Amino acid sequence: ITRAEMARIIIRSLPMITGEKDIPYNESEIRSRIADYDSIPVNLRDYVCKAYQLGILVGGTDGKFNPNGNLTRASAAAVIHKMLEPGLRTVYTPPEEVWSDEEFEAYIKANNKEYPSIAKIENRKIYWKNAIINTPTLLPEDKNPIINEIIYDCAKTLAYYAYKNGNVFSCGYTNFFGGEVYLSYHLESKIYDPNIDIMFFSNPQMSYVTSEYAPGEQKNPSFYVWTLSALYDVNYLLAQGWEPGKDRTKFSWIQDKYAEVLQQLCLIVYGSVQGKAFYDFLIDHQLHAYYTDFLKDDKFIGQVPNANIEVAYYFKVPEAMEKQFWTTKPEVRK
Repeated sequence: ITRAEMARIIIRSLPMITGEKDIPYNESEIRSRIADYDSIPVNLRDYVCKAYQLGILVGGTDGKFNPNGNLTRASAAAVIHKMLEPGLRTVYTPPEEVWSDEEFEAYIKANNKEYPSIAKIENRKIYWKNAIINTPTLLPEDKNPIINEIIYDCAKTLAYYAYKNGNVFSCGYTNFFGGEVYLSYHLESKIYDPNIDIMFFSNPQMSYVTSEYAPGEQKNPSFYVWTLSALYDVNYLLAQGWEPGKDRTKFSWIQDKYAEVLQQLCLIVYGSVQGKAFYDFLIDHQLHAYYTDFLKDDKFIGQVPNANIEVAYYFKVPEAMEKQFWTTKPEVRK
């Protein structure tokens, strides 16, 4: 049985088994996400779209659905399991509708004194300047052709959430290593270290932390560096009754509105499925630090499951206590 035929069986069975019916979907959006959409038999496309929308049958790591490929017995069992257990489904959740490009660019223009490193914005690309380079400069795209597209969407997202949540967005550019851009999200003020920071390298770099403390373990240079600190307001903890000395595992250390910011950035940089896998990875390691009161070492150097990226993360007390996650870029965002 082919994957497309399995989609038909699943969708026809859902009303009787789970009660799901009349499943809405956006064919244009799904077509844009499935690289081999045109190879889906026309009479089975409606079933495939519905199964894809529900997260029961989705594409592979190459972005293809492979509609005419045969399902193994194990794969068929996994699909049926997802049908019966909605919590196991790989559901695509589109990012929150943030500002339009026009709204974002108007905001930057109206607040240009807050963003002196932004020289101009043209065609969804941000041109940069600094104290040394005053000529509008775009990050080179030869090693990462979509780097400026990603930066634009991340900057728009951070600016939107900072405005919405009453926080602060900052950004900057250096010409080191061929050009670097950082985008930062501060819960209070830009005079403090950012709570979420992403560094974008035009030329990928090896992590200086893992190079020093775990030499040779990182196999590939990184295009992005994520640095995280507190993802909660002080009042958020106080409202839970937090006091020093209490069991840290009994309290929530990730505030939803800031988790949302981090997740949307992950989806932009790596794609919906891979981004969610990386986001879950970040949250696990963020919680490890808070649950252990930053007193236990934490290390991960290797491939993150389902994210299709290598991460170099090394947290060691007291030598390396900055939560920095150095990552490669996926071959395809999906």
